[in-house]
Amino acid sequence: MRREHLLEDGYVQLGALPREKLKGTIRVEFVSELGLAEAGIDRTGVCKEPLEDAAGVFKEFLEDAMRAAIDPQRGLFARTAQRRIYPSPSSGVAEHVPDMSRRLLGKAVYEGIVLDAALADFFAAKLLGKPGSIDDLASLDPELFQSLQLVKSYDGDVEGDLCLCFTVDEDVFGVRTAVDLREGGSTMPVTRENRIEYVHLMADYRLNRQIEAQSRAFVAGVHSVVPLSWLRLFTTPELQRLINGDDAPIDVNDLRRHTRYAGGYNELTPTVRDLWRVVADFSHEDRALLLKFVTSCSKPPLLGFKYLQPPFTVQNETQRLPTASTCFNLLKLPNFKSRAVLRERLLYAIRSASGFELS
Repeated sequence: MRREHLLEDGYVQLGALPREKLKGTIRVEFVSELGLAEAGIDRTGVCKEPLEDAAGVFKEFLEDAMRAAIDPQRGLFARTAQRRIYPSPSSGVAEHVPDMSRRLLGKAVYEGIVLDAALADFFAAKLLGKPGSIDDLASLDPELFQSLQLVKSYDGDVEGDLCLCFTVDEDVFGVRTAVDLREGGSTMPVTRENRIEYVHLMADYRLNRQIEAQSRAFVAGVHSVVPLSWLRLFTTPELQRLINGDDAPIDVNDLRRHTRYAGGYNELTPTVRDLWRVVADFSHEDRALLLKFVTSCSKPPLLGFKYLQPPFTVQNETQRLPTASTCFNLLKLPNFKSRAVLRERLLYAIRSASGFELS
């Protein structure tokens, strides 16, 4: 896979796989634009077990491919005010890239891999077979929700004062078009007697009808990997945690308690003690980068680092820079002479681009 073309290459490589094959082990190798295996910073290490190697690198591919899919510049997904994603109404139903995102999301849930892809609650509920209702509208379109609440409670002349009819304005590539909420909606005024119907039809349009085709395709793609009968074991908040993990800051003390050491290191080794002092001073963003560098996933296991498999491990290393073996969740840390140098080199390693060409 080329890092700059993850979705396109992913579609070519994975799009032809039968659904059952997606549930098996998938091996990923990152290559340069020249088609050469990546050189430079060691991200995968040398693993004795090919299946473990595949798991670590595939986790990285999943995270990066989903991040590319939900990039606003692609226009496939829109975001709520809380920056949670749902299908863009103007995206249409493409047959390649969106299919990759929904199948990859299904694969992530199937494998228990958390992603930086928080779904809007009403959209996550669709994966459980639940259509959006008016109560969900506040999270998607707060202004429309407030307007509909005013229509419901308006004491004056609804028809004469509000001048509404059963239509909604749709912006399609810069052209505004009136869409009927029901048959003959453009000639049907909203009155005191029918305003509740109008409110529910408007909410249904925004939550369901407007993205019906995109949602149906996305849900079908996820269900092709994880059956609906499995997902219905969870509530919407529980499913959100399965997909997106916890948003709480990474608990350094929990990570330290469940870290193992190798290559002559132990928890009392000066370099190890310096490591934890440095990590304790990291920003939340740099802690996430460190976790991604070592495990290929920027969020911790849902139930804490006790459940990270294999355990997070710090090993003595003779190279100049820290490296990582994601298949073993292994940080290879040189025995630096000072905490300042350790901090500088570790930050350089985790912030560097993932792989580079050697001249």
